[in-house]
Amino acid sequence: MDRDWISYEEGRRRDWRAYERFRKEDVNLFLQRAKEVVWSMPPPWEAKSNGRPAYPSRAKVLCCLLKVKFKEDYRSLHSYLSVNRDLLKVMELDRPPSKSVMREAMNRIPRSYLEKVNRILIKPFKRGALPLIHQASPQRGMRHGSP
Repeated sequence: MDRDWISYEEGRRRDWRAYERFRKEDVNLFLQRAKEVVWSMPPPWEAKSNGRPAYPSRAKVLCCLLKVKFKEDYRSLHSYLSVNRDLLKVMELDRPPSKSVMREAMNRIPRSYLEKVNRILIKPFKRGALPLIHQASPQRGMRHGSP
């Protein structure tokens, strides 16, 4: 069987350190941007005044956004946050929330709140957010040489 591409055994080697550094920086940038958005909005619910102190609702929203971004279960996200303490500092948490706390938060956050956060997060990547010069297709009526 003749292949026309180079396999990793024959030629190049993968740079796993660079890949891991990129992944970590990508998560940090996403989390910082999400934090700006979530902190600019009112919290999804107010904290209770009785009982033991709960995790801040905004930090729970960030945990749920990370869960959706990674497409993982609550247990995996809890383990990931336990290992990556720098993400907890960005979320202003001392320790990672348990999987049951994250699951309850995901059920409690209103859908309209998540849709609004998502809309704000993806706005820079939507077509209408850039000036017309940067868009790939011309304005209507300008195609195929028409005035």
